[in-house]
Amino acid sequence: MAKQLVFDYVERRGRPYPLVPVNLRAREELTIYALVDSGAVVSLFPEDVANAIGLDLE
Repeated sequence: MAKQLVFDYVERRGRPYPLVPVNLRAREELTIYALVDSGAVVSLFPEDVANAIGLDLE
């Protein structure tokens, strides 16, 4: 049986979204809010997030 997770919804632009804080660390640390997509197999972040924490994508 799959484990059930419950997420709080945060209102943005007048609509509720399931957002969770995500802490990312490389040379620097950054907390961002990510949209929960329960059907997703992978999660992607924009390149500027990698740059902000000093992560070399090369």
